[in-house]
Amino acid sequence: MDTKETLRSFEDDLSAEAEETRYSAVKALTEGNSIEVLTHLLKAVADSSYRVREEALKGICAFPKDMIFPRLEELLRDQENANLRTAAMEAFPRYGTEATPFLLRLLKDQDGEVRMFSATILAEIGDPSSVEGLIQVLDDPDENVRHIAAEGLGRIGDARALAPLINCLKQDFWIQYPAVIALGNIGDPSAAGHLVGLLDDEMLRQAVIEALGKIGDISVIPVLADILYQNDPADRNDTIASLVNIQHMIKPDGGCLPSIKTALNNGELIEHLLNSLQDPDPEIKKNTIIALGWLEEERAVGSLLTLIQNYELEEYVVGALVSIGEKAIPELIKALQNPDPGIRIALIRSITWIGGRDGVRACIPFLRDEYSDVRYQAVLAMSEGLDLKEVEDALLELLSDPEPEILYTLVEILGKSRSGSLVEKILPELSSHNPLRRSLAVQILGRLKDARACGPLQDLLEEDSDEIRAQVYMALSAIKSDQLSHEILIKGISDPSPVVRKSVACSIKTGSREELEGTLIPLLQDPDPDVRIAAIAALGKIGHASCIKDLMTCFDSSNKPLRLAIVQAMGCIHDKKSTRFLTGLLKEQDPELKRMAIDSLGQINDIRSAPDLVIALDDSDWGVRSAAIQSLAKQKDRKCAVHILKRLQDPEDIVKKEAILALGTLGARNTVNDILVLINHENLQSEVIKTLEKLGIPDMDIFRDLFKRSNARLKCRLVDLLSRLCDPGLVDFLMEVLKEEFFTVRCWAVRALGESGLRKAIPSLVKVQKEDPSKEVRKEAGLALKKIKDIK
Repeated sequence: MDTKETLRSFEDDLSAEAEETRYSAVKALTEGNSIEVLTHLLKAVADSSYRVREEALKGICAFPKDMIFPRLEELLRDQENANLRTAAMEAFPRYGTEATPFLLRLLKDQDGEVRMFSATILAEIGDPSSVEGLIQVLDDPDENVRHIAAEGLGRIGDARALAPLINCLKQDFWIQYPAVIALGNIGDPSAAGHLVGLLDDEMLRQAVIEALGKIGDISVIPVLADILYQNDPADRNDTIASLVNIQHMIKPDGGCLPSIKTALNNGELIEHLLNSLQDPDPEIKKNTIIALGWLEEERAVGSLLTLIQNYELEEYVVGALVSIGEKAIPELIKALQNPDPGIRIALIRSITWIGGRDGVRACIPFLRDEYSDVRYQAVLAMSEGLDLKEVEDALLELLSDPEPEILYTLVEILGKSRSGSLVEKILPELSSHNPLRRSLAVQILGRLKDARACGPLQDLLEEDSDEIRAQVYMALSAIKSDQLSHEILIKGISDPSPVVRKSVACSIKTGSREELEGTLIPLLQDPDPDVRIAAIAALGKIGHASCIKDLMTCFDSSNKPLRLAIVQAMGCIHDKKSTRFLTGLLKEQDPELKRMAIDSLGQINDIRSAPDLVIALDDSDWGVRSAAIQSLAKQKDRKCAVHILKRLQDPEDIVKKEAILALGTLGARNTVNDILVLINHENLQSEVIKTLEKLGIPDMDIFRDLFKRSNARLKCRLVDLLSRLCDPGLVDFLMEVLKEEFFTVRCWAVRALGESGLRKAIPSLVKVQKEDPSKEVRKEAGLALKKIKDIK
């Protein structure tokens, strides 16, 4: 392998025409570790085959970084061989953050191309520790380096780059463009005002509009509305896309924001939207469909129906049709005759979500459609018309449908009926010669919970089918648990079928200790483990403390599901007799068992378990640590706060979140400053703010310093927090915020002062109403003043 002859043969194989030969050669080369092997692998990174390239990169990355990085640096400097330089640029990112320090050194190299390549690779790695280095080269003498650095900062998305990138907007187009894109990717509202100033630049307008959409700040909607009225089709389409993005960021699951709807609701613009449904660009079509749905534009229905057959657009079309609502029903009904089953499914789904009797009636014939997916969708549509006799009768005809999913849904829907006649129609099915129909009838009667079915159901306890006997027990229990007489239960727990015995266990929901000794407790020794688990779960729900000893007795160390069921049942029973047993399980190796034991200890809430839970805070499993924090918080013992506080340094964000919330639950005001440190962590902000709302802001100097260092989006959240704390002492700080640079922050401060209702804020608000440069802020100040004056 190490001889020149061997390497020469590999070189021949690497040049072979057959991909498999080249791949095998690279595979064999990866077993070596010499610098000569590395050279061949680097050449293979330029291979035309993806398989060969990937295998070569894997082999390269097997080399230690001290050996590989200097070689890769040489290749970056190679002006003659672009393929090898590309190989180096592909190899560096495979080392991830390990490569960052080396590349940051290259970012200061005298060679402009090396600096550019280094910036490109750092951007791909996305290590936050490279942000400061990339910021520094925004002033690089080479415009290509500046361009790549701006792009890279946008890809990393770190708010530290905000001010330097805003400064780049004052430079030439080659730097402005990536800076605009980067500011959009970072998404901080404080950049919006600076970007708006570039909308008059034709070369930047499209990028600015897109960036404003990504930032998603409501304040830019009026600016974007002005662009919509300028009658430029391309700008309009870009603006509509941005408004769609803003809507989804601010209110993803709700109705359209009124300001966006107002911006779109213009006659000439609606004509543009209707025409855009024919645009060849699918992205333009998608945004147009969404916008027309928001506007509930009836004239769009016909065109939307032609687009419903486009798989990529189907969901958007259905959403728009549902928004248009009943006005779309007539054309939807006409379109149901389409021969394509996929289109019929989408149409029936739209009709289902819109609702209405006419739509339901139109879907009845499709309960007999030859395609099962169409029948299934039609069954779902019937849930809106259960009070119609023809719907009830049509659904009953489906009891022999061959598709299990349809039958399951049929049981669910008929089980929700409130028709008094349905029980009488279903009861004869209990005598059907078709076992499937009998089974479905039992399930439906159980869901209907009509006592008239109890007698006929009990007659089926002699049924040969194990499954039907099991379903009868569940149905009788659902109708009325006391219909299950002691004799019936005794018969059930002696049934030869474990399926039936499990059903009996699940159906017992009440009972005295004496009754349980004749029913559930014997099932704890059942030979079938599923039956034992069902009995354990039932005892947990019934909650007799006297059953704890029985549960301990059947704790089987070899059956994990059984152990978990017992531990869970003890938590449901809420009795402190289980504490010692459960704390003993915290010494087990199985993290899932420990988590379950901790959850149950949290439900029992016995202070004696606190020392063991504190020890569990240092467990190697993050789930155990998280569960221990939750359980300690339930005990409301503030002495535990000092131990939970340490978990703010946990490597897992989910554990940090639990610790933050627990400290709030415990009222640990002395930990506020430790919690505040985490507020700039995007993943933890919501938990920090929720906890601060409980604990308050004891040190305003620290809070002021934090506020100054926050970006505009976080400042808005902090102002909102202060408004909810209802502390009169915070009004002075809110009045200071009225001098903030970003108008969105000033808006939040003005609203908060209005909510405070304190008259001392009036002079400051009056000044804002007269002098603030932002129309939005002045408007909010007027509303706040009115609110204060209305409060007596």
